[in-house]
Amino acid sequence: MGSRRLPLMRSLFAVLGAAVALAFATPASANENIGINPGNVPTTASGFGTHECSANQGGGPFAGYDVWVFNLPSGTPDPGVFVSVTAQFSTPGGDQSITIPTYSPSGIVLIGTSKAWVKLPAGWTLTGATAVISGSKDAKTQFVLTHTCPGTQSSPNASPSASAGASASASASASATPTPDPSVPGSPSVPVVTPSPDDHLPKTGTAVLGITTVGLLLVAGGAALIILQRRRRLEASE
Repeated sequence: MGSRRLPLMRSLFAVLGAAVALAFATPASANENIGINPGNVPTTASGFGTHECSANQGGGPFAGYDVWVFNLPSGTPDPGVFVSVTAQFSTPGGDQSITIPTYSPSGIVLIGTSKAWVKLPAGWTLTGATAVISGSKDAKTQFVLTHTCPGTQSSPNASPSASAGASASASASASATPTPDPSVPGSPSVPVVTPSPDDHLPKTGTAVLGITTVGLLLVAGGAALIILQRRRRLEASE
């Protein structure tokens, strides 16, 4: 009897070993870090060569605010999409690090290719940026600042019947202190909050690996029970 069980035990351990090895070999969704085209920085929104204001990419133009739009060019082997973009800016109040889409207002959209946009106080200077993307890119892959929507100096809804003195005063006030926007760091009376680098990083791998491991072990256990049941039937028939 002992000699008959030995092959059975070997088969059981072999199945379990294969299941565990396969579970740990199963990759989670891969993300990669890439940088912006260095030819795009440094720049202000008004100084960048391409201006465009699109409703589905931040909108605008806005009084006292610029909209920045980044693009992930299509490529091989996997075009991928933005998971997050972290941009560094030089501002009158000091350097700022802004993460899309953690920061508000900002967003990531798919319009032909993956794009990321953010609305910020006018006059900031983009000095650098990195991105986390899904998919696999070669070492030369970079994303770009595709266009900007520079802010206006005064509200486009200003009444044309206002006196020249009132218009000049309103224009100077708008230029000096943009309308407070509680969602924009650096606005009047709003504290600047720099997101933690870990806040935007996706957490991948652990959950997928655990679920896959449990599932494969259950399959292996079921296979082992079938082998054991067949062995018992053969022993009973002898």
